[in-house]
Amino acid sequence: MTNSIMVLAGRAIVLATALAVLAGCSSRESQTAAKAEREQLAALEDEQLLPQKPLSELTGEYSGRTPASEAVFQALSQLGKPYQWGGNDRNGFDCSGLTQYVYRKTNIDLPRTAAEQYRATKRIADEERQPGDLLFFNQNGNRIDHVAIYLGNGEFIHAPNSDRNVERETLDHVYWGRHYVGAGRVQGQQTGR
Repeated sequence: MTNSIMVLAGRAIVLATALAVLAGCSSRESQTAAKAEREQLAALEDEQLLPQKPLSELTGEYSGRTPASEAVFQALSQLGKPYQWGGNDRNGFDCSGLTQYVYRKTNIDLPRTAAEQYRATKRIADEERQPGDLLFFNQNGNRIDHVAIYLGNGEFIHAPNSDRNVERETLDHVYWGRHYVGAGRVQGQQTGR
């Protein structure tokens, strides 16, 4: 009996050590990712593409912040969050859940699906795209089935699929460029230009 207790105690020590090592690796990786995200946000704030604080903290004075820039800020803060079919909160997002969530943070309500968001936005030419606009894609036939938030310079943030988390991507990517349909501006969105 004491031998089996010793074996179990030994296994528990090995397991605890392994978990501690894994937790250390995980926290270093998440610290590195968090630092990179903070640097990206700071760079965008320096370029005045993002507000210094959320719209929800404004006192009613005009400060140059727009729903579009706040949507970009909110989208960037969701980088790395898990994909979740039907998700539209910080626990996980699908593509239209992400866009709905970030615009809800600016007090603008968007419909739930990519196709509904496409119908609810104003079509804009590619050369008129601005940060905060929505990009629409057709991946599976002849309907709008994916949406992303435009960052500028051909980049966007989206919740791509169950194999990947919320991420940045570019329209230059062969897949996304081939499936891109067009851009739309959220009604009530002021871009600051």
